[in-house]
Amino acid sequence: MTISLTRAGALEELCGGDPAVVRQLVNVFLRTFADDLASLENAVGAGQRSTAAAFSHRMAGSALAVGAEGTAQRLKSFSGLMAEPGAHIDHAMWQALRQELARVLQEVSTFG
Repeated sequence: MTISLTRAGALEELCGGDPAVVRQLVNVFLRTFADDLASLENAVGAGQRSTAAAFSHRMAGSALAVGAEGTAQRLKSFSGLMAEPGAHIDHAMWQALRQELARVLQEVSTFG
């Protein structure tokens, strides 16, 4: 059994249950989260810690909007790590987070 990372009802609560608004928010989320993930991947790959911190912080807010509280917390932790001077990227942690972010995108694509 796979445990869901997101909560479909989070977007419904955010927009008062209007299905058209939920679908619109899902579309915006999918587009921006995917773009942000690509930018985060590029920043991590290039060792640009401050850019990685900014994108992971931004993505944490988006994750909260879709009920992915655990993912949001991990993104905040990663953002904090990347903001620390001299911090090194923990590649095992990054790979696990990257897989989780891809799963969030897949789950949200089933909303609405």
